[in-house]
Amino acid sequence: MHPSWKTKMLFWAVTPFVSSKFWRKHIYVDTLNELHAFVPASRLLLPKVAFINDKIATEDLESSWFA
Repeated sequence: MHPSWKTKMLFWAVTPFVSSKFWRKHIYVDTLNELHAFVPASRLLLPKVAFINDKIATEDLESSWFA
């Protein structure tokens, strides 16, 4: 959730060295709502702080100049 630019750069840098099977299974998810498209909410046991942090990060993302 909410990968930093460093994480994205790391994945980009190792792309040539990792099997294509891995990349077919790898998906970036920016919010919990996007995660629920792949995993039902009832199957996730997340603490309340995860929802709070997601809400804050989502609001920051929406109000960002780069959005």
